[in-house]
Amino acid sequence: MKDISVARGQSAVAAAAYRRAEIMQNQATGQWSNYRNKSEVVYSEFSIPANSPAWVLKLSDKTGRETSQDFWSLVENDNNRSNAKYANEIVMALPTELTTEQNIDLVREFVNSNLTSRGLVSDWSYHDKSNNPHVHILVSTKPLINEGFGTVYSPKLDSEGNAQRNEKGSIQYERFGLGRTDLRTLRQEWASVQNKHLALNGHDIRVDHRSHEELGIDLVPTEHIGVHAKAIHDKGGHSDRVLRNEEIKAINNDIVLNEPELILQKLTTQQSVFTDKDIAREIFRYTNSRKDFQELQLRIGASDELIALQAPVFDPVTDKEISPAIYTTKTVFENEYTILEAANKLNSNDTFYVSEKRLNSATQSFEKAAGFSLTDEQKAIIRYSTSNNGIATIVGYAGAGKSTVMNVVREAYEKNGSRVFGAALAGVAVDGLKQSSGINSRTIASWEANWKNGKRELKSGDVFVLDEAGMVSSDQMKTIIEHVSKADAKLILVGDHRQLQPIMSGAAFRGIADNVGYKELTGIIRQRVDYQRQASLLLAEGQTSEALNGYNQTGHIHIKSNTDASHTSLISDWSKSWQAGGDALILAHKNIDVVTLNRLARQEIQSHGGLADEVAITTSQGTDNFAIGDKIIFLQGDFKTGLRNGTTAFITALDADTNQITVEADNGNTVEFNSLRYNSFTHGYAQTVHKSQGKTVDDAFVYASNSMDAQLTYVALTRHRNNVGLYASNTDFKNTDALVSALSRDRQKSVSFIHSRTQDYADALKDFMDRRGVGSVSDWKQSLITTLSTWREKLTSVAQRLKDYGVNTLHITPLKSQALELPLKVDTPLSVGATNDLISDKRHEISVVPNQNAIKFDLSDELLQVSNRLSHAFDHADLVDMDKARRNVITASRNAVRGGLHSTEINSFMDNVKSIIPMQDILKVGKEFDPQILDKHLAALPIEDKAQIENYWPHIHNFARAEMSIGQVEVASLVQTDLKENAVVADYAKGMDRWHSPDIPLIPGITMFKESIEQSVERIVKSNPSVQAFEHVARDHLANTFVNAPAVGDMFIEHIQKRDNALDVIQDLGRNPATYGDIIGKKSFIGRANSERQGALDNLPIAVSALTDYAQRYTTLKGNVTVQETEFREIIKTPTPELSPLALQFIEQIKSPDTNFEAVLFSQEGKIARSEIQEFVSSVQARFGDFSEDLSSNERFTRISAHMEPEAVEKIVTQLQTAVSADSRVTWLSNSISQEHAYKQSQEHGHGQDL
Repeated sequence: MKDISVARGQSAVAAAAYRRAEIMQNQATGQWSNYRNKSEVVYSEFSIPANSPAWVLKLSDKTGRETSQDFWSLVENDNNRSNAKYANEIVMALPTELTTEQNIDLVREFVNSNLTSRGLVSDWSYHDKSNNPHVHILVSTKPLINEGFGTVYSPKLDSEGNAQRNEKGSIQYERFGLGRTDLRTLRQEWASVQNKHLALNGHDIRVDHRSHEELGIDLVPTEHIGVHAKAIHDKGGHSDRVLRNEEIKAINNDIVLNEPELILQKLTTQQSVFTDKDIAREIFRYTNSRKDFQELQLRIGASDELIALQAPVFDPVTDKEISPAIYTTKTVFENEYTILEAANKLNSNDTFYVSEKRLNSATQSFEKAAGFSLTDEQKAIIRYSTSNNGIATIVGYAGAGKSTVMNVVREAYEKNGSRVFGAALAGVAVDGLKQSSGINSRTIASWEANWKNGKRELKSGDVFVLDEAGMVSSDQMKTIIEHVSKADAKLILVGDHRQLQPIMSGAAFRGIADNVGYKELTGIIRQRVDYQRQASLLLAEGQTSEALNGYNQTGHIHIKSNTDASHTSLISDWSKSWQAGGDALILAHKNIDVVTLNRLARQEIQSHGGLADEVAITTSQGTDNFAIGDKIIFLQGDFKTGLRNGTTAFITALDADTNQITVEADNGNTVEFNSLRYNSFTHGYAQTVHKSQGKTVDDAFVYASNSMDAQLTYVALTRHRNNVGLYASNTDFKNTDALVSALSRDRQKSVSFIHSRTQDYADALKDFMDRRGVGSVSDWKQSLITTLSTWREKLTSVAQRLKDYGVNTLHITPLKSQALELPLKVDTPLSVGATNDLISDKRHEISVVPNQNAIKFDLSDELLQVSNRLSHAFDHADLVDMDKARRNVITASRNAVRGGLHSTEINSFMDNVKSIIPMQDILKVGKEFDPQILDKHLAALPIEDKAQIENYWPHIHNFARAEMSIGQVEVASLVQTDLKENAVVADYAKGMDRWHSPDIPLIPGITMFKESIEQSVERIVKSNPSVQAFEHVARDHLANTFVNAPAVGDMFIEHIQKRDNALDVIQDLGRNPATYGDIIGKKSFIGRANSERQGALDNLPIAVSALTDYAQRYTTLKGNVTVQETEFREIIKTPTPELSPLALQFIEQIKSPDTNFEAVLFSQEGKIARSEIQEFVSSVQARFGDFSEDLSSNERFTRISAHMEPEAVEKIVTQLQTAVSADSRVTWLSNSISQEHAYKQSQEHGHGQDL
């Protein structure tokens, strides 16, 4: 953001003319500015606040050029001070993924939501520069009033309209317009609006407004290169900004080479899972050479942070990769796995059962009120939703009656004494949940904001219904499911994973449904025609092409030669439904089509005598005509009227003089509002597909564009009850096949746990469990074997003793490992007799049934793929002797023969082979078939089997080598484990007592503090000597300028300590000192300062500089102390143990002059004692910092010791001093011994030379 100001010799009119590429005259000076030769300006708009005074509204009636010219001329005429600021300019890069029309919609929404809504006039121009589309926004700096412009500063008013005063009695002021402190919020809002429009237009990418620093990514952000800088660079000149970005790229190149994991960290801010191509694309952005690119690619591939979720799939014939490898990171994996853990925890809660009596009562009550009976499927879903489990997942196809089901569920739980709440992403969906199901609902954003502030917390027994759950991202789902689980409430997820996708990364609904099970509501009741219900079912199941082909065969798809002809055909068919009184809705994906179709629909109505007496109204979308009877749609929520974003209504009254509008909303409510206050609406005959989700109409008329996908098609073609038509143009689609292909593209998002059935996921999960100290399935199995073995030994001993006394006992059978086989897969509702279509196509379990009559040597294509991957791993390991290659061999081998998807088949095949050829001979022969060695084993086989074994020999050898590799690792691991366990047990038994610290800690863990972190930081920073010195200097210089310097100093010191915009206010002090206090000296009647006043003003820059120094010192120290205090409070939670008896004994030994220091220091026990003492000293230093000075003067120690008894404090001081002294003495003794050895060696070396 930059300023257009007088001081810089700039003109607001010239600035507007340049940005608009127009010719304008400054009416204040008569000067002309002509920039019509600029070609990249494709659109300009002059946006005014909703409550603008009449003179501004009159200006806006002119053309855009004239409005801009006249307004900025008035601005210049009003601002005649030498330091006047005409305008703020915001320049923002636009996403290249969006079309010109889409970017215009994007900017318009941002301006209306964040600038004109604050009373700021915004004159903006879209520059479509090649590879650098951007928008310039000129923003006014003064408030609009009836007589022109108001003042920049105005008193702060309380709730009664009185000016607020500070403790000194001075009036407090606030500044109008934008400041530097607004930049962060504007960036955040800009990112949010971009993400919304990218998602609306079918782009699966996400913009993050946060800096690399805020994201925890240690990369230097590049600077935006404006058109001037780019032009200079393109012409071979030198642009500082372009050169700076080249420097930044070089810096980032070095950073990522030193920390390759930053690439993964950057990737996962936008998506949960990714491929090799995604990694390569991100590496390319931060490297400057092929060598660095390749090096970084190899190092990321070897990173421990990278987790493979799914191995690549290769074509068995061509060996071409069919499906790429899928990756995630440890951080994302663990974060998303917590969602599953919370879901499983909820699923295990069995306290939410509703009795049959109450359930029947709720069902009968609903049926009586509704006048129809529920279907058997709906009743089954209701029973499932009110079962005892703490989570229920309902996959309800569009039009299947989810709202009806939830109405009965709500009533049943309320009869059971539970509170029922609801949530959805969009306000319209929230309204729908309230109206159709009677559930008290809020948007997800509202719930998150309330929970963050400790409000509207859920309670035990509550039921939380999340509607449209398929649109909720992983991060949002994590927040919701954790809050529900923490409150011991129940979560009901209702959605359809095949409708619109989450705007952010991840798709948690599918993963949860797959993990805990789900019920489908498939009985489509919205469509009244059988084949259309079948088409909706196909769309819901992801068979979009089949559904479209069906609609084409029944005459519902209409492709015309061009866009105009297609629009005309759609409007003609829509008009028939509209005139017949039907609830007809036009849908399109692109906003430009929505605008055009709305215009054509109104023209069609007017041709039949409707929409007479139009009135021009300025809305957030521009000035347009409206009339009584017009259908409109609201684009933003309005708290005062209760209108929601996406609500439709019909205008019933319209007063052109007062701008008062009365509408009847689609919920039947009559709402009245003034368009000067609230103008976020437009015509509603045609809407975007995104705004239609959750709606039901009689007839739908859909205009298809090539930007649509399967999810958008599903929503668009399932809104109707009676009829639907799909219209398209040959401009977008050559023929019907092209349309079907484009509209069937699946863009469903993914999360890491979608791949939970792969062996790679299982390995990643085991690593995660190991890091958390939780054993894997095999660990639990081994634990069970050990436990049973121990009990068997005890029972055997008891039985023997009883037998000695003549008591007969039962025979104890030997323990068999077969009896302890534990399943590696826990059956869920999806894995027992159910087909899961959420993440894949048809699935089946492969059962290998041994043939008892003959041995078969067939290998399936899947097993050949496994063998080929083994071959790649073995060949690479043979060529490259590296740990990474060897780990790959072990991983590939384990996937092949131990718990992989095809391990059972491979082991069965190899058992058949080994029954004929011994394992040692298979390995001895190698990869090449050797008949001299193998003929003796194969002689008795039929010729066909012998030929088959020879044909498969490389694969047989691969599988044998895999078995050998895993066997070697398992044996080595077992031996190493036994050695470690024996050593640990021996050491533990030997030194347990001597190394055991007392049970009572020396310094107890502290979790509660009298002061908050903010209070402690403020106290510490204020008492800092350097801060006090800076404050003293600033006050001294203020005293040389102001009569009431103490009050002025108090005001600024307090502002610096409490506010974030201190530097802006300090700079304003330099420009407008009289605003803040009484300046020393006087002015003559003509306004000239006397010598005393001039001296005070001459000193003002020094005072401003001193205040700036104080602000910077205070802010910097405050940030550092906040980090230190936070870390201190985290560390102090953990108690500090006393030194062990053996460590204290060691300290006494090194004090005695009779000790053999070398023997004591370098003994095993001495090394352990030294390590314990060093850890003890480091632990205390981490808590209290450098305690070389007296502990009584240590601020942290004083705070902690205030809670302790004097004896305990004295004990801490004594033991700490003892430990520090011992640590220093050990260092001195070690150095002395080393020096003595060095001296002796030099003497021996010298004697050798003399000889």
